[in-house]
Amino acid sequence: ITHKLKETMEISDRVTVLRDGKTIGTVCTADATPDSLVEMMVGRSLPVHDDERTPP
Repeated sequence: ITHKLKETMEISDRVTVLRDGKTIGTVCTADATPDSLVEMMVGRSLPVHDDERTPP
């Protein structure tokens, strides 16, 4: 389980999105975008930032 979308897109063939303990969907990373994954994760469209921050 991760929220690092850039890394996920680079190393995965498929992504399964869970929300509130339920499977929302499984998509091929070749057919997905970070925006589409975020939309699946939160249930609505949000802007995606390229700068994934690491906690201090």
